[in-house]
Amino acid sequence: MLQSSVTEYVLVITSGHVLLSETSETKATIGVEQLSAPIVAFVSDVSDNNTCPEVITRTYSVTDDCNNSINVTQTITVDDTTAPTFLFCPNTESIPADWEESFATVSLDDPTYTDNCTPVGSLTLTWTMSGATVANGVGIIPDPYQFNVGPTTITYTITDNCGNSDNCQFVITITEESDIECQPAIDTVSDFGSCFASLDPGQPTLLAGAGTITWTWSMTDESGTIIDSGNGQQVSPLPYSFPVGITYLTWRAENAAGYDECIQIITVTDDQQPTFTAPAPLEECVESIFEAIYYAPTMDIAPDRPEYYIFTSGNTALDLDPTNYTDNCDLSCTVEIRWRIDFENGTALPSPTPSTYNTGQPSTYGSDIQFLGDGVTFNNVVHTITYWIVDCHGNVSAPQTTTMTVTPRPEIIKLN
Repeated sequence: MLQSSVTEYVLVITSGHVLLSETSETKATIGVEQLSAPIVAFVSDVSDNNTCPEVITRTYSVTDDCNNSINVTQTITVDDTTAPTFLFCPNTESIPADWEESFATVSLDDPTYTDNCTPVGSLTLTWTMSGATVANGVGIIPDPYQFNVGPTTITYTITDNCGNSDNCQFVITITEESDIECQPAIDTVSDFGSCFASLDPGQPTLLAGAGTITWTWSMTDESGTIIDSGNGQQVSPLPYSFPVGITYLTWRAENAAGYDECIQIITVTDDQQPTFTAPAPLEECVESIFEAIYYAPTMDIAPDRPEYYIFTSGNTALDLDPTNYTDNCDLSCTVEIRWRIDFENGTALPSPTPSTYNTGQPSTYGSDIQFLGDGVTFNNVVHTITYWIVDCHGNVSAPQTTTMTVTPRPEIIKLN
């Protein structure tokens, strides 16, 4: 139940003046008509002790010298329609998330506010959050507070005792760790005459992450050996010479909230044939005749007539000269040598099944090679040796050939 308060005033009407005073002797003077005798009046105020609004009932009591009196009542309503005011509203901010987390732990500035009637301590402060973080509460937001990644709109509302209110709004945006996406893999061939491919691999795309981004890159080969590294969102120099083989280009983007990495694969293929020079053609006689003796009526030739030339095992006359190899890439690795012999009679020197060629130098064949000669018509017999080389990347050269010419023995004819 509300209690009323009473304030009493004494209204003294004298010759030419009306004096209104509280019982505490405070006086106010108002002008009235000249009266012949003093009249005493009392004024009392009764408040309902509310504040929004406060209703005051004022009663005027006037009594003359004959003790006649009259009461007049006046109602006075005092209302507060002025809203409280924020003196300071926290600033809108962009803050990185905690390291490798999807949130940030933030300490916010407190708002300040005032009101024309209600004391600051009696004002009601509430807050709401919407967006990435949804919450509400009374008073100052707890310090620190955890905000999710993304923008959160914060609204403070201050309300006085009369229901007047004001809003203060700001946004806290929590930026997440960097999120990047590499360019697609590149598959190309080496530049002509080179063991590298000069190209621009492009740069990764930043999908998310704000603030200062630190970019780094590194390259490794298939064995994991580091080829190169650097800083920035682009490799340097440009164009970059990527070696034959597979290069793993790792990009890293880091900000205050964390980092992300992606790998771009650049594959450079060597498709260029090596070249070489075949040995010079050889010409050899069939195995020698040591002597021919005539015993009438026959002629003996010693030793027996071999109709071939024997190319002995270990003979290097048909070997390729490694100094005559050329290739767009380094030939320091082992080059595979392939060769075959096609004899004039249509047969071929035996080779490993199912291959149609031998590998290694001819001097390493493992046994003597017999090149047939002609003991019938006594003509030269020409045999063909074909060579290929295979470089470190499997490219097979164009074939090169040389010949082995076997000249016949002298034809010995018995004359009558």
